[in-house]
Amino acid sequence: MSTQDDPNEFSLLPPERQDILRRWIQEHLTPRKSPNLRYSSYNLKHRFEADRAHGGFYVSNGIFKGAMKECGYVAQFEDDTNWIFSISNKSKFIIETRW
Repeated sequence: MSTQDDPNEFSLLPPERQDILRRWIQEHLTPRKSPNLRYSSYNLKHRFEADRAHGGFYVSNGIFKGAMKECGYVAQFEDDTNWIFSISNKSKFIIETRW
């Protein structure tokens, strides 16, 4: 696994950046019971980065995966580069952006 995809990279972010990313996940994503194949960790990281109004900044795929785990999300297909999480189609970021 490359460094860019390693979820342990999250711990290397400065604490204030960790807080911003965790807050964004908590405020913009809603859990559900089953995996949502429409949104991978790579797609979600880009959504966060683009949301400058809510503190978005560049993060690697690994950093985003680590943040999701920190927020209690369980990844599907951890052997893949891009992870899938159980997030609702009614999550705030989906409703607000409709990419």
